[in-house]
Amino acid sequence: MNIDILNAVNDLVSDYVYYDRKGDEDLPMGAIQEAIKKGEITEEDIVNRFKEQLHKKLGIAMDGSHNKQPVIFRVHTGTGQVFALLPGDSIEANGSCLAFQTVIRKETQGRMENYRKVIARSRPATPNEAHDLLKEVRTICEQQGLTVEVKQKWNARKKRKPERV
Repeated sequence: MNIDILNAVNDLVSDYVYYDRKGDEDLPMGAIQEAIKKGEITEEDIVNRFKEQLHKKLGIAMDGSHNKQPVIFRVHTGTGQVFALLPGDSIEANGSCLAFQTVIRKETQGRMENYRKVIARSRPATPNEAHDLLKEVRTICEQQGLTVEVKQKWNARKKRKPERV
């Protein structure tokens, strides 16, 4: 297994430096090497970014703790539908964040919702109301290397600045 993982890293680097650069207008072939040569970026910068992203996707923060995803469960006051809001880094400039709900066929669907509007037209869900959807959201988050942290509300002012990619 170790050799397969390391071979996949070799392929990843080849793709990053060569194959993915073919036809890429923003970062054409040879641009990475040229930027390093000019001192615009270092190999260490690239390795550090790779390490940060690997930790993030594996669910491990750079300080060794697990990446947490705040999740707020609400019930729509008109329909009684239970929603799971995932604010945090996913909140966009217009106030939208990822939201999940279980639909009629018991499938969980995600879409973008305006956080403040959903809060205004809903009430907090009880643990019993949120139970089934929590299991689904937990599975989705774990696939992304995130640990669910159930919250009652989200303070957007404390939100971290989005990572520059």
